[in-house]
Amino acid sequence: MVAIIVDYIIPIIYNSFVTLITVLLVLFILRIKDPGIRILFFFLPLIKPFIIITERFETHPEFIRPKLISGGVRLPDPNNIIGWFGDLDTELFTSNINYLLILITFLAVLLLLIIRWFNLYLLYRKLAFEEKVTRDEIPLIYRIIDDFSSKLSIRPPDVSLTHRRYYSPFVVGVRFCTIVIYPNILEILEQHEKEVLLHHELSHIKRRDNLIAWIAMILRDLMFFNPFAY
Repeated sequence: MVAIIVDYIIPIIYNSFVTLITVLLVLFILRIKDPGIRILFFFLPLIKPFIIITERFETHPEFIRPKLISGGVRLPDPNNIIGWFGDLDTELFTSNINYLLILITFLAVLLLLIIRWFNLYLLYRKLAFEEKVTRDEIPLIYRIIDDFSSKLSIRPPDVSLTHRRYYSPFVVGVRFCTIVIYPNILEILEQHEKEVLLHHELSHIKRRDNLIAWIAMILRDLMFFNPFAY
């Protein structure tokens, strides 16, 4: 267990911290404001530590090598990433009770994460179909959506109304998108304010931010022990 913390957990947190600080410095020095570029930069603190997780897990004491110092600069080894899937006969699967407990803990955490992701999917799907509205019911909203979707060259999303108190519209779905709106918002906003909100959500669809958000959430959840992943 100590070897896992020293050789994997600490290097993952260290890598994430160093990468995050580097990203923040680059964005600050270069004054990068473009949302798409910023999103790509902020993926680095998630991807770099995740590479360590996918590297081969040698648990036998003879194979343990400290990685703390080199963890922040070393390049991923393709042989480790590919070979990890073929090492089913390693010490992790022997009768050693410590390794067995580690494996059970890992599988339990993974199962809980999968349940969490599935429940989120069901929630988003429920919101997408809670109260579908047509162009005849809210023609002004669809006119804004159709006009800006045409300019962005994207497929116009559907609109679903929700009775949950979400005070800003948001997009659900990846391939077939739906904008979820709390109807009270439509009643209190001026026309130009509605346009700004809907333009913002349509820009998310154009950049495929929903897909990016799912990938980022999965990577973050897999590193739940890493504060810098958040």
